[in-house]
Amino acid sequence: SPESWLDAALAEIELAARVLAASGDRRPVQTVFVGGGTPSLLGAQKLITLLRAVDHTFGLVPGAEVTTEGGLDVTSQEQTLKPICERLGAAGIRVSLFIDPEPSQLDAAVRAGAPVVELHTGAYAEARGEALARELARVEHAARYGARIGLRVHAGHGLNYHNVAPIAAIPEIVELNIGHAI
Repeated sequence: SPESWLDAALAEIELAARVLAASGDRRPVQTVFVGGGTPSLLGAQKLITLLRAVDHTFGLVPGAEVTTEGGLDVTSQEQTLKPICERLGAAGIRVSLFIDPEPSQLDAAVRAGAPVVELHTGAYAEARGEALARELARVEHAARYGARIGLRVHAGHGLNYHNVAPIAAIPEIVELNIGHAI
């Protein structure tokens, strides 16, 4: 249940705080990774509770990233995500939805109230040959369309030194996330 998941996550935060305090390491958090469909299952208030616990326990750096493991299906979760986006925005948290580079997902992100999207570039990163060109075109089209409908467009997942240049050359993409590939 969402309640038991939240209780377990809060217990993990407390445990991590004790372990890190013993080592003298108390740096503020830069990224909160929430796997799977958890954000849409938790609901806005529980997600805010989780983020406040992280902030209270460790601190969050300005602009901290809260992310999921893959592209959210906003079109099927729009009614669930809309109140979450509203509540997080009202709490001063900039919402960015990590989505597949599809126009329908971009339209749903706007309707859900997210000001920012991160285009999932995993398919591009894994593609080879002709498929690589198709995936790049898909990301380019989504970035242009997203910017045209008023979204701030980011991109990331699977990007590294060898494949990031064509994505970085897309002018509508204003931020890249290459994570552990550095």
